[in-house]
Amino acid sequence: MGDIIGYKKVYIWGLAGFILTSLFCAFSPTVYHLILARALQGIAAGMMMSVPYAIITGSLPPTERGKALGINAISISAGLAIGPSLGGFVTSLWGWRSAFLINVP
Repeated sequence: MGDIIGYKKVYIWGLAGFILTSLFCAFSPTVYHLILARALQGIAAGMMMSVPYAIITGSLPPTERGKALGINAISISAGLAIGPSLGGFVTSLWGWRSAFLINVP
């Protein structure tokens, strides 16, 4: 999709969708609304997660790609390592809805 409409547009739409669906998750009145919002959030996250690799490989010379891809991979890994603990801590303080509100700027 990024090749057709542009990587930046895909990333921005994914980010906007992720923020909106985070709000929908946080304020879901029923579990069915939450499930729908999470499914849509997964689509938006997929839009954001796939684009950086194409941007990095397309915009940097081969000598710098490895470093940039490594930094990207470390950032993702750090988020996956820290996220559950941070989410659990935030949830213990302010309830489960706050775990979704943390994604909203």
